[in-house]
Amino acid sequence: YFRVKPPKTSVTKITSSKKSLKVYFSKKTTQTSGYQIYYATNKNFKNPVKKYITNNKSSSITLSKLVSKRTYYVKMRTYKTVNGVKIYSDWSTVKYAKAK
Repeated sequence: YFRVKPPKTSVTKITSSKKSLKVYFSKKTTQTSGYQIYYATNKNFKNPVKKYITNNKSSSITLSKLVSKRTYYVKMRTYKTVNGVKIYSDWSTVKYAKAK
């Protein structure tokens, strides 16, 4: 048996709005089932908020209900579900932005 990792994604841009951030990422449609995103207020990702994007067709997500004037660090990865088990890619590089 062997496992093939899904392709890695990357955060391309983060735009800031009032108490929210819109995260744009490179879309990966082959060999993926969706995306997992982590965001936190510290760069070591202590107590991160985890979100899943269950389709692989989107290329952005809006993170809402954030605290204004606070810096948020974001990283994400793709996953593929095989026989009920999620296989994850490597993490993207960490990007950060301040919510307005």
